Amino acid sequence: MKEIVDAGGKDALKAADGAGGADNNAGAGKLFGGANAGAAGGAGDNDIGKAAAAVNAVSGEQILKAIVDAAAVGGGKDGKAAGAATNPIAAAIGTNAQGGGADFGAAGGMNNSSDKIAAAIVLRGMAKDGKFSLAAHNNARKAKVKSVVHQRRW
Repeated sequence: MKEIVDAGGKDALKAADGAGGADNNAGAGKLFGGANAGAAGGAGDNDIGKAAAAVNAVSGEQILKAIVDAAAVGGGKDGKAAGAATNPIAAAIGTNAQGGGADFGAAGGMNNSSDKIAAAIVLRGMAKDGKFSLAAHNNARKAKVKSVVHQRRW
């Protein structure tokens, strides 16, 4: 994480502002279900589409800025369920107690903002070996999520 923050540098990311606002992609939070999500919990096709929409709506610089900004204010080293997460770092860490079906909360810091949602997806992909919570845990959905994570060629 420190390397990401150092590489981003505040000066290099000043032009990356403007990705905020609620973008109606809160359903992407269902990808962040914990170990208790089970086969019935987790993200379905529509939720995976919301994750893809969030990633496509922002640039790599905006994602990096969301990570750097979260780290600058303490980053929330304690994982939180998607609905309670206040920043991308806390969302990416998550919690095993979190079941499936939790949208990102509109309040509390994530604000359904595409840059923050995309940052959480990138961080989860790196930090948890790409483990996302999927409904029915089928291979077709796994392929879709892998595509979302890798489509930007970070």
